[in-house]
Amino acid sequence: MDEIRAAIDHGEIDAIVTRLHERRVARALVSVWSHDVERARVSMTPDLVRAVVERQDPHPSRLLVRALVDLVLRHFDLLDSWTAGLFDATSAAARRAARLAPLPRRAPVVVDVADVAREHPEELLVRDAPRRVAGLLVASGADGIPRPLDDWVRARGLQGYESGRFGLLVRQAVYLERLTRVDHSTPAGLEFLSEITARSVIEAPGSAGRYFGHDVLEAMTTRTGNGAPCDEWLAALVDIGGDPRLQRSAQWNRWWEPLPPSARERAVRWMSVEDLRLFLEAVDTYGRETRNLDMIRMFPARKKFLWGLYEQGLIRETRVILGSQARASVHHQLGRLRADVSTLEKASDTAIIYVDCGRFHLVEGSHLFKLWIYDGRPVGLLTDRGKRYFTREELRLVVPAEHARRHASGFDGHVGIPHQGLWQRRALDFIVEQVGVPLDLSTVLTHEDYHDLKRRFGIPVVGSRPLRR
Repeated sequence: MDEIRAAIDHGEIDAIVTRLHERRVARALVSVWSHDVERARVSMTPDLVRAVVERQDPHPSRLLVRALVDLVLRHFDLLDSWTAGLFDATSAAARRAARLAPLPRRAPVVVDVADVAREHPEELLVRDAPRRVAGLLVASGADGIPRPLDDWVRARGLQGYESGRFGLLVRQAVYLERLTRVDHSTPAGLEFLSEITARSVIEAPGSAGRYFGHDVLEAMTTRTGNGAPCDEWLAALVDIGGDPRLQRSAQWNRWWEPLPPSARERAVRWMSVEDLRLFLEAVDTYGRETRNLDMIRMFPARKKFLWGLYEQGLIRETRVILGSQARASVHHQLGRLRADVSTLEKASDTAIIYVDCGRFHLVEGSHLFKLWIYDGRPVGLLTDRGKRYFTREELRLVVPAEHARRHASGFDGHVGIPHQGLWQRRALDFIVEQVGVPLDLSTVLTHEDYHDLKRRFGIPVVGSRPLRR
């Protein structure tokens, strides 16, 4: 093989071509390509690969077939990054060699790769082979756990062939296949997420010149419906890419910017689940610790209202603002805070949440903080993630005044509602009748409140009292 290396280094490819009919030379060239990436990159061409097989007389040997299979599996999708069309040419050459090579004279004691390449080329020598093998492994597993790759490797006689790019792609495809099949709303069956989030896994080369972590994030966010992901799913999402709402940060640029907008939007919406949990935990904890009976009594209705907006697909983005004591309390109850949490100054035990619902948005807080509902888009103070500190005065005075200044209806373009009595009536009247957003009332009201509202006030009519815009 030294003379092959020397010929490649000196650009004497023609000298190699003239000797390709010599089986030893053909195998040596393929072996150099398999084990020396740089020499393979500078010397492999579709024509030269085809010539390796075409010049074998009377037929390619079984040894050459094994060498060609090793070449394909070792480099696989990297081949096209060296020369356009190189994967197709190399895999076609390996398939042709497998068809032309002689059959074994007697039944082999162990599985021979040359026979596998002839009988099952779709599992080794086609572009989507890793995905096909992954599908076989997942489908033939039990209890949601795929059949081990090593079992398939032994069954196909591929020991020693699986350490290259092909083996990595199969492992990645298994992960992606599991992500598409698993229920993301429950922790059951998600134990494998701890493997996926390892840096060595997500920073490996993926598809289309991206990291594999990009493929994982895209697979995780390709979900339909309004079902909330479980905590383990969100944890994996953030462990890989960080909070998707922190745009233009170094981590966001690396992991979220390359993804389709739909994936980013769904991830941002999912982070609302974390924010809702944080805020509601803070409100519930404060009510119980202070034995505030009114807050404890109203908590189920407040929880139902917020989660109902999420379940109807209205919530686009949220933001939590916590006082220092509220933050410490939530951290004690829930553990590490993954969400982007801003700080509320001079109100240590207060929790605030901003909720963007597209055509309207709201700001709600614990204690005596009203439920503020605004028509249209929010003022920049609420959406600027670079602003890390807030005061109660900003949220109770500055934001309403700025919104009124910009809105055609002035101060009628928003409403501040104390959490007293059937407070949801005023909220629903504003959202449904004035903003004009239809709501399924059964998802935002408890059973008792729904029937109480219907009996006492009737059902709000969409757009019956529109705001001036």
